[in-house]
Amino acid sequence: MQSVPDYIPRRYSEFVWSKHDPQLLLLFGGVLALLVVASAVGGILKRTAKTESARRVIDNLNARTRAWWKMSAIFRAHAISG
Repeated sequence: MQSVPDYIPRRYSEFVWSKHDPQLLLLFGGVLALLVVASAVGGILKRTAKTESARRVIDNLNARTRAWWKMSAIFRAHAISG
């Protein structure tokens, strides 16, 4: 178990460090990184789109990315709550 600062209650620190599998935390970090990159790319593409069809495609991409943000938030909340 990692060292925890004294100002964090022991019960909380045991919950955070021991309950979650390191692979699960790695998965959450990877999904978070992918969603940040996808959101940034979608924002850049939205600003550079020239045609109406390109704007529709990029709006679809951004809507799907927002849906993945929501799905991952629900999954994280469920995984944390047990």
